[in-house]
Amino acid sequence: MGTDTAAHHVRESMKDLDNIGWEDLSAVYASEDIPVLLRAIAADEGAEEALVEIEGRLFHDENGVYSAATAALPFMLTLAEDARVTVRAGLLELIAQHATWANEGAPEHVDPGWAEAWEAAVPRLPALLDDPDPAVRRAVTEPLSAAVTFADQVAPALRGRWAAEEDRAARLASVIAVGFLTCGCTTDVLIGNLSWLRGLRSDADAQVRLAATVVLSQVVRGQRLGADLATLKDALREDDLRVWRDVPWIGAMRPDLVGLFGDTGTLLTLRVDELLGKDVKARTELCFGLLTHHDADRRMAATRAAARILCTWRSPAGRLLPALAVRTDDDAIGVRAYATHVLASMGAAKDCLAARLEDDRPIWDQLALRVADLAAWGLAWQGDRRCLPRLAERIEADDRGYGDGADDDTYLPWAPPLEDVLAPVPQFADVLLPVIRARLATGPGPAASITFARTLGAWGAAAAPAVPDLVALLGTDAHLAAAKALGEIGPAAAEAVPAIEGFMERPWQTRDRADLRRAAVILPWARRRITGEPGNADLPFEEVTELGLWPFVADLGAHAEAGRLRDLLGHRDATVRVEAAHALSRLTGDHTVAKWTLWAEAGGDTPVRWTALRYLAAMGPAFPVSRGQCREILDDDRLHHTTPMGWRAFAEDRELRALATRLLGEPLHQVT
Repeated sequence: MGTDTAAHHVRESMKDLDNIGWEDLSAVYASEDIPVLLRAIAADEGAEEALVEIEGRLFHDENGVYSAATAALPFMLTLAEDARVTVRAGLLELIAQHATWANEGAPEHVDPGWAEAWEAAVPRLPALLDDPDPAVRRAVTEPLSAAVTFADQVAPALRGRWAAEEDRAARLASVIAVGFLTCGCTTDVLIGNLSWLRGLRSDADAQVRLAATVVLSQVVRGQRLGADLATLKDALREDDLRVWRDVPWIGAMRPDLVGLFGDTGTLLTLRVDELLGKDVKARTELCFGLLTHHDADRRMAATRAAARILCTWRSPAGRLLPALAVRTDDDAIGVRAYATHVLASMGAAKDCLAARLEDDRPIWDQLALRVADLAAWGLAWQGDRRCLPRLAERIEADDRGYGDGADDDTYLPWAPPLEDVLAPVPQFADVLLPVIRARLATGPGPAASITFARTLGAWGAAAAPAVPDLVALLGTDAHLAAAKALGEIGPAAAEAVPAIEGFMERPWQTRDRADLRRAAVILPWARRRITGEPGNADLPFEEVTELGLWPFVADLGAHAEAGRLRDLLGHRDATVRVEAAHALSRLTGDHTVAKWTLWAEAGGDTPVRWTALRYLAAMGPAFPVSRGQCREILDDDRLHHTTPMGWRAFAEDRELRALATRLLGEPLHQVT
């Protein structure tokens, strides 16, 4: 576009930009720059960069629709209508994001002027269904799908254009858009939509059949998506699913994320899997049918879907685990990683895991974690000594890889932190303890020192040879972890008592007053655990919860404090009630009141349930009223967890079932 033409275009289409007080409008940030960015798009001067900037300033999916977005809407639409603009599809996508948020978000987070601006904009959108550019025709279906108050006009326009539409992605997008609008249509249009969608279920294109089947399952009550499993399988097993890259609701993964998340085939498959909902049989069958597909992206999809299914139900394991075991040797690193991760999380297929101990390929190029690390963790938790060389290597390394990823609502192949990998295996201390001690001798830094101190504490008396190393950590940033570890080692840490007493008399030098208050409790606790002699710790009950000191109350509290603990049994916070009940039973030796309190908190998948059952299992067998609750835990096909996805989900379910089994396994008797 020439300079003169561009300038004329800016004057004609953007002439009212300067009549708006942009600086007074709300936005994510810097609303006053929006006119400059819109003009850059109009003049095709860094249009793509300008669009990214506009999106960053106008839209955040947690914050709603800003007044600057309302003001920008007519200008963005004007640009989207102009064939000379190079980012028209992106503008339509941004408009759709706002319109969808306005429909689904909290009304108080939507600018009051948006509804009027949107009402003025919608009648202009259907004309773009006839645009010469197929990318625009695809993109406009998304804002049209959000035009629910115009559903009676928009849905027929989409259907009317469909027969003449030659672009396959635009056809698929139109089917989905009609689905979004159907529930907002009046009877005559609704009936027309349903008849049209049902007709498409016999279309020659398997992807059209898939789209129509999925849409109908969402808009027709009682129409179960799993009943059309053959249609889903046929479509998802087709050789080429690239058409969905250009369909707004599916698209393509960013290239740098493909290795971890998969690409279009994965996005489409996981979306169908999600829509199948609680139909575990259909989800398992669909997943199983794709695990051997020749396309690595489809195998990635199936492996990720299997992980999600197994995080939710136990019954599919018999069919899916053997198929996942085969995929641990897959050519695609992403497939290997997810398959190995699931087996490690579930404690299965030791020989398959052992075969991956030399697989040093990172699971993703932005993480140090390797497939071999996943395998070593899985073997460690199964007590298999074949993991030891790999674990020793990871202990010695700076880039240990373990614990690099955060918990998420999406199943991702993150491994546990190293301390969680090592904590359950004190039987490996003969090999790993010298390696940890050697690593501590190098001064590995606070984070690693805390990790190793926590590991040694979890090992208890088995870590006794490392007492001098833990004493050396007293007075460092790993002070609290070291003191706690010494207490957990117990009498075998007797040589540490003088150092502990020295720090009790001369507090550790730190600017963090909360850590000083913690040390004032943890150091006497450690001394008492080692010597068996009473401690002198002051227990400020009002600070116990804030500072995380409840685990030490039962060992340090005096019998005279039982009254204060009984008062806390009625506290509004369930965690305080559970911890107070446990401490009370430990101080008084009377489990009766504590058991009733703990059983009252042992229902529902919240973290306090696990804590309550741990304390109950330590007190002895279940009493009659609670046996049914334990049996329900064991009989439930669904996993019990507070973390929806990932290794923690499996670990939490396994622990809860072990606690219920332990409570049921003792002789039955009444509480005394």
